[in-house]
Amino acid sequence: MSETNTKNRKKLTNPHIAGKKSFSLICNKLAEIEEIETQMDTNDQSVDAFSAVIGLEHPGSLRLYGVGVTKTPLKRKAGNSEQSLNDTNDVVQQMQERIQKMEKHMEEQKKTVRQEVITDVISQLQHAGLIDRNILAALSIPSPRETCTSAQAADQG
Repeated sequence: MSETNTKNRKKLTNPHIAGKKSFSLICNKLAEIEEIETQMDTNDQSVDAFSAVIGLEHPGSLRLYGVGVTKTPLKRKAGNSEQSLNDTNDVVQQMQERIQKMEKHMEEQKKTVRQEVITDVISQLQHAGLIDRNILAALSIPSPRETCTSAQAADQG
């Protein structure tokens, strides 16, 4: 007999995992839920089919949250989330302002580096004798010496 039961258990594809309730009770509850849902469609009334079949929650407990969870901690979490959201928005705004300042500073540095590179290239070309001062004057680009003297004058002023 034991061997027969073992063989039958191995053939079982859907084991009984509904706890103490039998599958017939579960099927009956599902049928009731479906019946209530079809009645809701025809009557256009707002009825919770799950609550109608299973019943109301026990006082002080919440369904689907696990053991020991009550409404009070959930209300506290809801209140804290609003404050947390405001704090997060403030931090995001501060970071955006900081990013804008950094981008502005970076653009200023780019301009400075670009001007220094142009000045160095022109001075090297002049030193090599590949560019004439008349060409620089025609392009209205200050010569490196003019740039250096104007920068020194600005530093002294």
